[in-house]
Amino acid sequence: MAVNIPKAYRVFDMDIDLGVFYARNPSAAKYKAYCLAEYDEFCNFKDCFTFKARRAPEYDEYSFDPDQFDWIKETYSVPAAFGTQVIFNGKEAVILGTRGHYLELFDGKHEFLVHPTWRIKYLDKNGMIIWKPPSGSCDPVPVGGDAR
Repeated sequence: MAVNIPKAYRVFDMDIDLGVFYARNPSAAKYKAYCLAEYDEFCNFKDCFTFKARRAPEYDEYSFDPDQFDWIKETYSVPAAFGTQVIFNGKEAVILGTRGHYLELFDGKHEFLVHPTWRIKYLDKNGMIIWKPPSGSCDPVPVGGDAR
């Protein structure tokens, strides 16, 4: 069962286009825009209520930096792209974007950031695994755990 991509909203602060954000509703899109914006330390969340969110008609390939996906693909040799279905830590999810060298995933309820090669399997359009971490690769020891 594939995870659907949430709705796309284009967010504006006054007349400045802050980009497309994928979220469940306009308020969540405005909050994501606020969290990613570079505000000084005196701003707080109430300032984002001046933001306006309009439903974006379709996926806009320029709503994030496409070069970041290229960098991740080349650096880690993974098939990461917007909308790619993955299995992360046993849960199905979809790739929404990038933040630095991390992938932003959505599992149908929550968004989270993951490293492109950690506990992740990439799926093709038929749901078949096309990339998974090499066998024998080690997972980090959980906090409070031991190496046994």
